[in-house]
Amino acid sequence: MMTNEHDALELWATNRRKRLEPIIRARFKERRQSDHEATAYIEDVCWGSLAEAIAGVRRAISLVTRGA
Repeated sequence: MMTNEHDALELWATNRRKRLEPIIRARFKERRQSDHEATAYIEDVCWGSLAEAIAGVRRAISLVTRGA
């Protein structure tokens, strides 16, 4: 993967985590769940979303390059 693509995906994941983390931690605290559980959930959500985004980009690139 090119450095620019890697940087863009890393920035996307970081921004997503910054937006979601406080919300998720507050909900886990309301439910009296541990901070460890919240951290594990945040990791799953952020990395899972990143994996989906990468797969979508790869599909789009594949469609474009097939048509060329």
